Amino acid sequence: MLDEIIKRATSGLDGVISELISAATGKLKKKISDIFTLRKIGKIKEKISNVGFVKTILHPDAIIELNKIYFPPAVAFQSGVTIESVSGFGSWKHVLIEGGPGQGKSLYLKHLCVTEGRGSTLIPIFIEFRHFDFEKPLKIEILDAIRSFAIDIDDESFDYLAKSNKIVLLLDGFDEIPSNTRLKAARDLEKIAKTYPDLRIIVTSRPNSGMGASVYFEKLKITPLSPALQVDFIRHIYSDSGQASETISVLRDSSFIAEVTSSPLLLTLFSITYNARQFRPDSIAEFYSVIFPTMLYRHDRMKLGYQREREACLTDYQMERIFEVLSFISLRDNNTRFSASEFRKYLEFASKIERINENLEDKIISDITDITALIIPDGYNQFSYAHKSIQEYFSAVFISRVDESKKQGFYNSAADSFIEYGKWHNVLVFLSIIDEQSYQRLYSVPLRRRLLGLHESRNIRITYGSASQFIGLDSRIKATENGEIIDSFWGDAYSSSIFPEYAKLAQDAAICFLTTQNSKIAEYISVCPLEKYEAMRHSDGDFIINIFDFIRSSGNQNKFSTYISNKFNESTAKSDVVLAEKRLKINDDLVRDILKFN
Repeated sequence: MLDEIIKRATSGLDGVISELISAATGKLKKKISDIFTLRKIGKIKEKISNVGFVKTILHPDAIIELNKIYFPPAVAFQSGVTIESVSGFGSWKHVLIEGGPGQGKSLYLKHLCVTEGRGSTLIPIFIEFRHFDFEKPLKIEILDAIRSFAIDIDDESFDYLAKSNKIVLLLDGFDEIPSNTRLKAARDLEKIAKTYPDLRIIVTSRPNSGMGASVYFEKLKITPLSPALQVDFIRHIYSDSGQASETISVLRDSSFIAEVTSSPLLLTLFSITYNARQFRPDSIAEFYSVIFPTMLYRHDRMKLGYQREREACLTDYQMERIFEVLSFISLRDNNTRFSASEFRKYLEFASKIERINENLEDKIISDITDITALIIPDGYNQFSYAHKSIQEYFSAVFISRVDESKKQGFYNSAADSFIEYGKWHNVLVFLSIIDEQSYQRLYSVPLRRRLLGLHESRNIRITYGSASQFIGLDSRIKATENGEIIDSFWGDAYSSSIFPEYAKLAQDAAICFLTTQNSKIAEYISVCPLEKYEAMRHSDGDFIINIFDFIRSSGNQNKFSTYISNKFNESTAKSDVVLAEKRLKINDDLVRDILKFN
């Protein structure tokens, strides 16, 4: 059997596997040979091929070959650079690709998988974090995922493959890890990267999702689509030149729309809504608001005189309200993907809230999946949102329409727990647009006051605990043994995305303070226990030090927080809060006058 494999292995995946088998020795050679039999190689190729077939929101009724729809310029990094294969990352073995909602991260990783599978020096293994249970250590979850990719490995064979420089792990959607386990997952992933410096790992994630302070991963950010690229993208997705021309004309006429549709997802959604309704939104909230009604009638509008029958016989209003509740409670459970039984349970709860007859769950499932395609079948007895941002927007709509006391409870939860904030982050972004007054009154302004330590007319007084919420508890510096700071790696915190200007101010102040502590940093390194010394030591000989561990061990908590406070008092942070409160009061007074009845 071994001779037959070697004989057939001439190039591509077969050649890579042949080299792996040939390089193994002793009992390990037999184990690797058993993992990569001819039959199993065929299954691996089939798995890689399956990655290249996708469902899209533009063609919800069909499974499309990725290569026919993928638009390489849509995923460009700094200076418009595109990387079309793993070899394009050069010497970077561990890469974090960050992009906002709908910027094409998942399709890009699938594209890399298919490209490598066609013939290269690597075996690509595509893994989605959303399928993990996170009830076991991350390495074990990854091993289980590799086995499901038709590569039946154990610890010994993984160790061999990881050191062989012959495989690449393509890990999609770090941000879909439940927020209460992300930090541990990030550290486990770093541990794998540190243990296997030659193992290629490419991770995708939204920004501010737990990997921000990573030392062992090079970070690349996907850039927004330029107006010129948006035109090229529309021409790419539409074979009908008439449809493409009308959409392009609107994009060119409206700088606002071109600014909003700067990701492939939003550009696709706009093209669908415009071609179905000839509607030009004036705000991002208005843009999202037409998605559901458009998807309800998209097929009907494309076929004159045809109206698709709804099984549940619900009105548009009822359907959308149920979809809003469904989105909120499934996101509350950290479920973008769920089983059919969970789907029914969510819809049963949503129906009760909206006072709709029970026992319609299966019919509503059919209407949502067959007509709107905003939730689609995803494997046997499983369903998932076409994109997480859709779930997040409709969750925000649900929150925007509940009474003030329930809104307050939601906002308190997001403000009091960084784990809850991580779950609801993008929902909060949507709420800041569609329900701005409540967002400012109940969340943004009180949170800023609390973090800044603002009470009445007093100056800003940031506590040591609040400083961590500006900077991130996981933030680290890279320093020489003499205590000289070389680099910084900022963890994720409340302010990272909600108040980015505060985060930048706090980070700059922290570095200024730490540069005055060189001798203490050197002492911290020299006197720490050997185990910690080795853990902090980077492969290049320098040291990775957690900022707050150092501050605490050196007894500088008060000095540090005072220094940060002084820097904030020199800024406009306090006056910004006062101005926001004045604006809220003006608005409240106007509403009170309008609602004044005799």
